[in-house]
Amino acid sequence: MRVESDFGVVEMTSTVSAESVIFPLVHRKRMAVCRFGMWSGRLMANATVGQDRTRANGRTTKPARSVRRYRPDMESLESISLLNATLPAPDALIETDGLAAPAPAWPVPDEWVSTSANGIVTSSPGAVAGLDAWDEVLAGQRYTPSVDLLQRSADEYGESLAQSGFGRISNYLGRTWRKAGIDSPQDEDCTQSVFMVLLERWGRDRFEDVAAEVGRSGLDRLTDRQEAVGLDFLRALDQVKKQAQRQQRKTPVSLAALAEIDGQDWAEAIETLAFGQDLDEVISESLDSREADVILATIAGDSPTEIAARWGVSPKTVSNVKSEAIGKLRSSLASYFEGTPN
Repeated sequence: MRVESDFGVVEMTSTVSAESVIFPLVHRKRMAVCRFGMWSGRLMANATVGQDRTRANGRTTKPARSVRRYRPDMESLESISLLNATLPAPDALIETDGLAAPAPAWPVPDEWVSTSANGIVTSSPGAVAGLDAWDEVLAGQRYTPSVDLLQRSADEYGESLAQSGFGRISNYLGRTWRKAGIDSPQDEDCTQSVFMVLLERWGRDRFEDVAAEVGRSGLDRLTDRQEAVGLDFLRALDQVKKQAQRQQRKTPVSLAALAEIDGQDWAEAIETLAFGQDLDEVISESLDSREADVILATIAGDSPTEIAARWGVSPKTVSNVKSEAIGKLRSSLASYFEGTPN
């Protein structure tokens, strides 16, 4: 007997039954299916364990973001290009065979007469020429700003910025003079002196550029010693301030004080002026030329370093001469006040 199955062909004799041959073959197929199921189950279990381990470490699986490839600008441009390709041009839709330009009501000069355009039927030969003349007239009346006008506007704007910058610098210098104790009639002269020093160092063009920058952005850069412009400005300010303070020290009574003195205080003012004259006499009589020089320079506001640089000696030598001169002057002034009636 011949039996066909999935596992092959079996020839059976008459002594063997068909069931005894087919049953082992079916059993073997079932075992293979069971083994495959167990193997796939182990794979799924391992995958689940791996996911649990990643979650235990604190990492969470996030779904991957889908890349958006939609670009509105590009698609709109493509749609416009497609529409342009499908639609005809606007001028192609206009039929020029039936157009007629009316003749102008005014007399057309001979020089305006020209050849008519192709495809345009005119009622007179000078109609198109008259339209061209109108276009030329309108083109001549159009507003086209000239280079001179733009340059004039830029110059006016720069001048306004420079004036604003000068005002800010003047206000800053005025506050500086008041803090330094410089009187009102003299502060304007000090401001002009600072401007003159800066003009000599920078020149007119750079000075105006700096003033325009101050008018535009303020005094931050001008008062910064880290900047070259700020260093020059502050040096000029210190120079003029020292000169003004020395001039005030040389005058026993300031101009503002004399202006405020009334008739009752003139006697005290005269005594003060007389003491200043007597002080010069005491210095000239009790001190030698070098000691008198160091005392007068100290009254004028010079430091020992500046006096030493002028003399060509060390500052310590100037300090020693100054100490000796002050000692002599103290004794001379003591005798002066003892001999002066109260």
